[in-house]
Amino acid sequence: MKPIRQRNLFLCLLLGLFIYGCSAQLNTLIEVSREQESQKKYMEIQKRKYNLLLKHVKEGRIKKGLNKEEAFRLYGEPIAMKEIEQGSVFIYRDPSEFFPSQKVFLYFDEQGIFVNSEVVSTSFKTQPNQ
Repeated sequence: MKPIRQRNLFLCLLLGLFIYGCSAQLNTLIEVSREQESQKKYMEIQKRKYNLLLKHVKEGRIKKGLNKEEAFRLYGEPIAMKEIEQGSVFIYRDPSEFFPSQKVFLYFDEQGIFVNSEVVSTSFKTQPNQ
């Protein structure tokens, strides 16, 4: 064999051994990348659903008679669900903005039927040091 071919063969074998030895780490990196893409898509979907909800509430377009399952399907899972004296409330906020953000409250009666909505803006102001 010529010296150049031997060197190329040696480099290919060395590269193969390196890849084989690092395959577990490479697979982990590939899986992390896939998971990040999945999370990004999920956040985009949740943000679209929140924006749709905010628009519907502000325009008064949420139909009376909407049940909880339909609210889940249309607007996604709320950040909190609370039982209250008159039924229950779902609380939504922008999935990518924590402080300040607008929160949307959807109120349901005892049968799980939508009765009212509310948008609450929250902002935190810091007071200067005295």
